[in-house]
Amino acid sequence: MLRDRVDQEPVYASELVGVLVAVGREDEAWQEALRHRRWLGGPQWQTLLERRAVMHPEEVIQPYRDLVEQAILNSADKRRYRRAVALLAALRAAYQAAEEAAAFGRYLAEMRRGRAITYGWSPNTPTSLGFGVGRGAGMQTATALIIDGL
Repeated sequence: MLRDRVDQEPVYASELVGVLVAVGREDEAWQEALRHRRWLGGPQWQTLLERRAVMHPEEVIQPYRDLVEQAILNSADKRRYRRAVALLAALRAAYQAAEEAAAFGRYLAEMRRGRAITYGWSPNTPTSLGFGVGRGAGMQTATALIIDGL
């Protein structure tokens, strides 16, 4: 019944995903979450990613990449740097669990090349190494962190 309701009104997808997780139907919850991603809240989505990463780390790599980019580009969020760093750590763990650790380094290199990332020091960051991210004409440049050891 709830599934039918979600088909008619996707705004209820969050409730459906929550029920599926609660009754142990993780795979179905994941499929519904992917199908209705825009209707899930950030914390619920991140919790699903964390849970899914345990058994299927390869499936969370792209969603984590999307979240990293969203965090970096969210100029309205004063804590975007910390969020991006936490997400990068989770992304690195997913790459490692999927036995693709080298791909994480390539991902960072891709970000540097593809988005004109520059290195420099920022007094607003907890480490001295940061990078600026730009996506072309008209896009504001945001600053994000790389944690030591990433």
